[in-house]
Amino acid sequence: MLVGAGFNPHFFSKRNRIPLPDQLSLIEVGLRELNLISAAPVPLSLHMARSPIAENPQHHAAFIQNIQKYIKGRKIHSIGLHLMGQRNEGIGQLGFTSQFSANPQIVARSVDFINRLKDTLSLPVWVENANFYTEHAEEIKRNWDGVHTILEQTDARLILDISHLVIEANNLRQPPAAALGLIPWGRVVEIHLSGYKKSHDGSYHDAHNIPVAEECWALLETCSHMGFLLPDTVVTIEHTDPQWYQKKTEFEADFNRLNKFLSALDNKVASSDASDRAMQYAQNYLGKVIAGYVDDIRDACKEAGSTYEHEIQDWLIQRIFKHNYRLTLSEEELYEDNGKAFFAPVDFIKFLQEKYPS
Repeated sequence: MLVGAGFNPHFFSKRNRIPLPDQLSLIEVGLRELNLISAAPVPLSLHMARSPIAENPQHHAAFIQNIQKYIKGRKIHSIGLHLMGQRNEGIGQLGFTSQFSANPQIVARSVDFINRLKDTLSLPVWVENANFYTEHAEEIKRNWDGVHTILEQTDARLILDISHLVIEANNLRQPPAAALGLIPWGRVVEIHLSGYKKSHDGSYHDAHNIPVAEECWALLETCSHMGFLLPDTVVTIEHTDPQWYQKKTEFEADFNRLNKFLSALDNKVASSDASDRAMQYAQNYLGKVIAGYVDDIRDACKEAGSTYEHEIQDWLIQRIFKHNYRLTLSEEELYEDNGKAFFAPVDFIKFLQEKYPS
């Protein structure tokens, strides 16, 4: 996996300079920042929090034409977009990213815009989850269903903003990890990490001027343990606020933590020794099931000079495993008369009777 950084103006300033993070592979820049960089040591991804993605084709065309002016003659790695509603709706009217709601019209317009953007610019397009203030929890699944459709119909990739995911879930008083199963992990090309703030009324808000929240680090760990993260995924820390030059130690600490996390990824996927003992667990429980069906079976085995546990093991080895038979725990499952399936309690008794005829 790779390290990315949101653009900070002090990366390229002579005064109060912030050194570029170690092992950096990508910098995300906006249109304004693009003009501030004459040359960059790593690829640049043009990232736009606001676009007419949910608006009509006329707005699409004007926006794309404007973008072409900015990137002409520049080497751009990819285009990043927030999934959002119309710019004149809700908080979008105040200059922020409006709420994305995956109704059929918004999804269709998003698909048209992304395909047009890709075809015109000949660049990969990545889209990002950007909702914070979702009204109802059920909207989360509907919106992720819409994301699936958009990605499938455009072949775009996903920027998973873990901080946005956490903020949205916390504002709904729901566990953020509950949304992980909704994400199309095979499409995730980049992950965003940042801080968040909790206001006096208990609501959560995005914050790019404080360290990555512990809850976000923990969710990234969970994604790693579950094997969700692909090898070529970029993990980007969005420490974009200019005031970070006053907190260089904390800035560097987050990137050092990320590099340490990525260097240990080979050992991150969770495993369980229980899987190696599954057959033993099943055999032990099978013994309890049979003992519940047959009265005094343990005493009968003892009278034969053996033990119940030994006879269960011998039965399984000599009769079931040796011939590749299978057992059932209910007679209702014996609907196929193929001679290879047996009701466990009955077959065990038959085995004992054949082994001890007297």
